[in-house]
Order: sequence, then C-alpha cells, then structure tokens
Amino acid sequence: MPVDITENFFFTGYSDGVYFNGKATANSFDLPAPTSTQAQGSVSGYASGGEVSSLTYVNTVDKFPFAADANATDVGDLTAGRRAGGGQSSSVSGYTSGGFVYPPVSNIIDKFPFATDANATDVGDLTTNRTFGAGQSSDVSGYTSGGSSSFPNNYVNTIDKFPFAADANATDVGDLTQVRGMPTGQQV
Repeated sequence: MPVDITENFFFTGYSDGVYFNGKATANSFDLPAPTSTQAQGSVSGYASGGEVSSLTYVNTVDKFPFAADANATDVGDLTAGRRAGGGQSSSVSGYTSGGFVYPPVSNIIDKFPFATDANATDVGDLTTNRTFGAGQSSDVSGYTSGGSSSFPNNYVNTIDKFPFAADANATDVGDLTQVRGMPTGQQV
C-alpha cells in the first residue's frame, strides 16, 4: 500500500518552483532570475550523472533546449560518476548533491554554471553521506531531504540546507516526519 504523506518545510523568499525526481539521475534546470509569475525554468533542462549499466556510473552533465525539440548535448562533467543524487538550481548554477559512487555513498555537493559549458566543481559537503535524497531549491539555498546514508537502505529523515551565495557545507535544518529513501522533491 502506498504511503500518503506530504511533507512541508519552509524556504525563505520565493521558490524557483522546480520539480526534481530524486531517482537514478539528478536533474537540474536552467532558471533565469525568478519573478512573481515564473514557476519553472524557461531556457534549458539539465541531467547530471546517472547509471548506464549495472554498477557503471557516468559523470556527464547534459543540456537540452526547451524552445525546440532536440537532443541533449554534453556540456561538462561532475567531479565523479554517480547516480541517485539530489538536484538543485540557483538562478545561475546547477547543483548535484550526494549520490552513489560505487562502492561508497557520497556527501559531495557539485556546482556547474548555466552561463557557460563547464565542468562541475566540488563546493561543499552534505552533513552525511547520502544517496536517493530529494532535491529542492529556494531563491537562496539548496535542500536535500531524506535518502539513504549507506547502501542498501539505511534511510534518514534529515533535511540539509546549503547556500547558493557562497560555496559552503550544508547544515542540518530539520527532519522529515519519518525516515525514507527516494522521495520526490517539490517546492512552491
């Protein structure tokens, strides 16, 4: 029987309004500066990392346009091949947090620019190694909620927050109502 729970935790300011699936690939989207009517990115979509076959993880950052139906292009690399990280977006950068790097679970927060095609850089760490966490974004911070601190299935309820304005480690700012892995992330 499916679990019917909606989690609420609050961001400061207007949210970027990006949906992330928090599953095998971490997704992030190109977002211009938020406005009161803007809920989603309007230029490009990004997919970072993922698994291409059993225990074969990629570090690829792909970009595809929203204006036309077209294939993605490889625009950079994460600092390591990994799957199941959380995806976050500021108005100028995409982030991939945590994930599974065979064999360990990662705590790395990678950041890549939207303005140019470039590789990601390691800009901080989550409070614990984590995979299968959901990613959320506010105007000023990225969040990673839930997930698993080891493989397989040592689920956590931690809500981590890291700033977009400076490269820094995440801080634990709260807990979900229960431990869980592979949640989806939304914000309003």
